[in-house]
Amino acid sequence: MNIRAAKKNDIVFISDLLKSMSLPCEDFKVHLNNFYVIEEKNKLIATAGYESCSSYALLRSFAVKQEYKGLGLAKKLYIALEKKAKNENIKAFYLLTQTAIKYFEKLNFVCIEKNKAPESIKNTEQFKSICPNSAQLMYLDLLR
Repeated sequence: MNIRAAKKNDIVFISDLLKSMSLPCEDFKVHLNNFYVIEEKNKLIATAGYESCSSYALLRSFAVKQEYKGLGLAKKLYIALEKKAKNENIKAFYLLTQTAIKYFEKLNFVCIEKNKAPESIKNTEQFKSICPNSAQLMYLDLLR
């Protein structure tokens, strides 16, 4: 398995995978330079990325094809994204989720009130309109 930066020709795969998992895919293309994919034998099997928001980042779209779940691929993608973010001097990760709170708690994220988000996170389309109001905001300090 190989983790690599997403390319333009990966857009259809990423979009289809996100749709198949009922994850938002409306605006990920704008942030493609901050997305990774995992491929195995020239077949894409997972993706994840983030949206840069000044000195913060909003994690986006962790998705693994059903037949590859449980192999730790999401964590591998997370580690790659964290390394990239730290190299870009990102201070903290934020994310919105309805289904993965327990998973991200294992990665040391904590739930916080939405009004505690910095303006750059609040101004993302994900925060303002794409994610439902019921989504939980989570936070992780990358400078820890």
